[in-house]
Parts: sequence; C-alpha cells; structure tokens
Amino acid sequence: MTLLARLGAQPKAQTKKPAYPRLTSPATAALLGSWPRRRFELVPDEVHEEGLAAFELVGIDVQDVIERRRSSTVGIQIIRGKFVRRAQAGNPTAEAFVAGEIDLPIPRGVAGPGLLAETIVRRWQNHESLKSQSAVFAGEGLTLTESTLGRWHDELATTAKPLLDSMWSDAVSAPYLFIDSRGALVTEKEKCRTGHFWIVVVPHRHVLYGFSKRGDGSIPIDEELRDYSGYRVVDAHAIVQHLCGPDDPAHEACWGRARQSWYRALASDPERAKVALEHIDALFRIDRTFVDATRKQREAVRRTESRPIVDRFFAWCESQRGLVTDGSPCAMALDYAMNQRDVLLRVVDDGRLPITGNLGEMSMRKELQRRRNWLFSVSEDGTRATSTFVSLLGSCMLHGIEPLDYIRDLLILLPNWPQSRVLELAPVSWKRTLETAMAQEGLDSNIFRSVVLAPA
Repeated sequence: MTLLARLGAQPKAQTKKPAYPRLTSPATAALLGSWPRRRFELVPDEVHEEGLAAFELVGIDVQDVIERRRSSTVGIQIIRGKFVRRAQAGNPTAEAFVAGEIDLPIPRGVAGPGLLAETIVRRWQNHESLKSQSAVFAGEGLTLTESTLGRWHDELATTAKPLLDSMWSDAVSAPYLFIDSRGALVTEKEKCRTGHFWIVVVPHRHVLYGFSKRGDGSIPIDEELRDYSGYRVVDAHAIVQHLCGPDDPAHEACWGRARQSWYRALASDPERAKVALEHIDALFRIDRTFVDATRKQREAVRRTESRPIVDRFFAWCESQRGLVTDGSPCAMALDYAMNQRDVLLRVVDDGRLPITGNLGEMSMRKELQRRRNWLFSVSEDGTRATSTFVSLLGSCMLHGIEPLDYIRDLLILLPNWPQSRVLELAPVSWKRTLETAMAQEGLDSNIFRSVVLAPA
C-alpha cells in the first residue's frame, strides 16, 4: 500500500469528500491512451519531518504529464497530498501542507521535457514537418495536432529567449563574425510578407540565426550587432551591404565567393578563369599551412608570401577588364574582385581574419537542404521559434553535442537557472556546466528525466 493510500485509510474528521477523486481527467485519459504509466507521490517536508501520525490527509492534487523515452511514450502521474495536522483536522482555517509543484518547461502543461525535446529535434534537426510528426505520433496512438506542437514550440522559444539574448551579447566580443542571409516568407493571414533569415557564426562559440521583418535586415541584426566593432565577413550581396557597406572599415569580403565567381566563368572563358583560380588557389594553399599559427605568425607569412600573389592578381584583373564582354560570367567575376579589392586586401594585413566566409555559408546551407521547414513560416512567432532552435541545434553541432539530450536537459535546467549566468547553458559552455554540482543536482532530482533514462 502506498503512503497516500495508508493515510487515506485512516479515520478522518471530514468524510464528505472521497479520499481519492478521479486521478485522470477524461481528456487526459484519451490523450494518454493505453501507454504505460509511472506514478509518483509527493509528500510535504513537514510530514517527513514530523511523521505521518501527526497529520491528516484531506485531499490530493493530481498532475498528468506525457513523457517520451526514445521511441516510446510513457504517462507520468504526479500525486501531491494535502495535509493538515491531526490536532486541527476539521478546522476550516487549519493550515494545509502540500508538496511543491514540479516545474515543467511549459507551466501547467502536459508535455515533459523529453517529449518536447524530441519534437524540436525532429522538426529542426531531422527536418520533419509538424504535419509529419503529428501523423507519426497518431500512428503510435498519441494524438498531438499540428497546432499543439506549434504552440509548444512558440512558448518554448519565449522561455529560451534570455539564453539566445546572452549568446548574441557574447558575439560582440569576437574579433570577426561570418554573416549570411536567405529570403523567407511569412504566410500569416493578412500579414503575408517577405523577410530574411540571417546567420551569424561566431568562430568556435555560437551559430546564431535571426529573422528580419523587412528585406533591409533592420531587425534583429541591426539591434543585436549595434555595439559590434570587429570585422564582419560577408559577401557583396545587396542585403548584407545594408549591414556594412563596401566603405565600412569593419567589412571584409570573402575570397571564397571570389573563387566561386571564377568557377562559374570556367565554361564560357576557361583560359582567363584558370589564370584567376591559380592565383586564388595559391592563397588558400598558403593559409592551410598555418591553421594553428598565432596572429603575428599568420601576418608575417601573408605579407611575405600572400601579398605578392594578391598584387599580381589585381594587376591582371585590371589588364583584362576591358577585354571581356559586359555581363558575361568573366566580367562579373572581374567586377566582384575589383569592387571588393580594398576589403579583400584586409585579410593580408590582419592575421585574425579568415580567408573565406564559407563557415557561415555552410551553416546556412544545412538549413537550405530542407528549406520548406523555415522559408515559409505561418507566423512571426514561428520565425522566432525557428531562429531560436536552429541557433541552439547549430551551436550543438559546432561543439559536438548530442542535440536531443542537450535540448531535454536545457528545458529542465533553464527555468530555475540564474539569469545572470544563463550563458553557462549555451552549447559553448555546456560540457563544463554539466560538471557543476548545481547542474548535476538539478538533473538528477528531476522526475521526468529519471523516467526517460530508465530502462523501458
């Protein structure tokens, strides 16, 4: 017999109310179906300290939660007994003692952190649409509509906002950032508009995505990077030029993009394209020889070995521009190089700067593989959720962190973590944070996590 059952069997001063009201509502019972269930009974600290004989059970609070192990669902029932001291039983003004509520990622929700984490990873890491997820869950006997899943993600994005804000604030301390953008369509009724998803890669720290309402990128990049004084590694795309024009001293163009333009010219003008590619490839070969070098070492090599190649390349570009047809791939490659000449030269003078911004483009390309999941967002809340979780998952990939475990444990720790230290929960700090006593205590004491990790 359980603790609450033993207390419920004792004589009571009040007999009008049953000891055990309905433990599961009809709506929750229908949602849980026939899944296996785990029951946890929570007793107030006072009852533990003073003993059962000193208290009378006068009622219970019941909370049903749906949790998700790997590839299986389990129902969790939290029963919190309401107690009064036996000497005050029957007194309507008697002080009642109830165990504290267990925090859920979504307050008063029915979804545990394991289930929520799985839906997030499946949507933005595995690129499963909400419709597909809903169908898969329905096939397993769990009814979760697209609107329910979408609402969960929107609410969790709001919960995670302080963490994302801290990651953006941390980005301004980096010596350079990779920046890229792609178009996106918000299809909300009567608010249909085209905006842009931005990506900002902070080398060795964060991968950050943001959505701007307008094509000029005024939100959120202008706000998030308004205090940034380092270099921004971008291409010559018109949208990116809004953030830092070609005359901006903090703007560095991408030699990788210059090389791509010459690859496109190979088919129409192979002789000129091969000459240009020989120069640019030589720069990349030199850079690969000192990947782990210090800034001063890199600058010394670039001045002695890379600078002569760069000077010959631009002299050759000047000699060829008048010999090619305007609008041809070769002309466009020459124009890109000449228009971006000053900023392309900065990589030679500053050893901190990378020769290419391909890291940002590669991170964006991973999302473009299944672009339907985020290029068409139903609402602005949906774009915020996409920006939030793609940022966290992209940063997990950057640091080699398993995404499902990270999101689940993040949702457990985040509600009670000190706001002043929230950056400790970012993927860049996650491995160190897991070793702290605060994180271990928060995770080990969580009922939902214990069920998820227990053998099925």
